[in-house]
Parts: sequence; C-alpha cells; structure tokens
Amino acid sequence: MTARPAPRFLHPLAWWLWALALGAAAMRTTNPFLLGLLVASAWIVVAARRPNAPWARSFGSFVKVGIVIIALRMALQILFGVRVPGHELFALPSIDLPDWAAGVTIGGPVTTESLLAAFNEGLQLAVLLACIGAANSLASPYRLLRSMPAVLYELGVAVTVALSFAPQAVLSVQRGPVV
Repeated sequence: MTARPAPRFLHPLAWWLWALALGAAAMRTTNPFLLGLLVASAWIVVAARRPNAPWARSFGSFVKVGIVIIALRMALQILFGVRVPGHELFALPSIDLPDWAAGVTIGGPVTTESLLAAFNEGLQLAVLLACIGAANSLASPYRLLRSMPAVLYELGVAVTVALSFAPQAVLSVQRGPVV
C-alpha cells in the first residue's frame, strides 16, 4: 500500500475567499437545514485539509462560541424580545417601562414563533463564526502576511495579529493556568 501524499497547501487568500463566500451564503438564509449544511461543509473541509499547526486548532472553539451565541440570543428574546403573536409557551412577569423606551419590553408572553425566530437568527450568526473559524484554521497567518504587497505591509501586520489572536487564545486556554 502506498502512503497518501501530504495535501497541497492552498493560498491563504483562497481559504479566506471560500470562507467569506460560505458566510455570505449564511447571511442570505435563515433556513436551519441550509445553515446546517454550510457548517457541515466547513467542518468536513477543515477536518480534511487542516494542517498540523498550533494555529489550526481554533475551529472547534469558534463552533462552541457559536453555540453560546445561539443560547444567548434565545435568552435575550425571552427576557427583552419583541412579542410576536403565536402559540404561547409561557409568560414572564412584565415590567412597565417609561414612554421613552417604547418598543422595548421586559417579560411578557413567550411564543414558539419568537423563540424559533431567535434560534434562526442566532444560528445564522453562529454559522458565520464557524466560517471565520474555518478560515482561521486553514489559512496560515504568516503565509497570508508574506503574500501581501509591500504597500499594504502595515495593514497586513495588523490583520495578521488580529487573526492569530483567536488561535493563540485557544492554545492558552487549553494549556490551563500558569502556576
């Protein structure tokens, strides 16, 4: 049996364009099935093409942050959201607000439709984060900086530092506290 050749590294801008195209597709729909397919495709590509480098382990963390965002979006809908008519699940005690806070509610009836809308909006943002995490895992920030023209070098350094912050933060959390 022959050994499988190492995957060829694509240009970092190609990975970022691919991830941004996935993110643009995610922003065009709130269909949970389509959003799930976008995350699944990003997950499969990251699993197949991720290099063995310290900065390439951030995809899972971006997915976890996305799950937290979905839960937070639904909690905010329950507490402060727009009261959409529909099938009422439960009602929270409501607080009367002054006239200058028109349109904002605290408490009140929580409907299935409002929770479903909040879930879909949170899922949309979570998929966008997963796409950025995929690009972060696949594109080497150092190769991205080397590919920048000399005129944009300072901007490239700032972008590279910003893009490599998340993977470095993930590595720091995985290592644990320094004693």
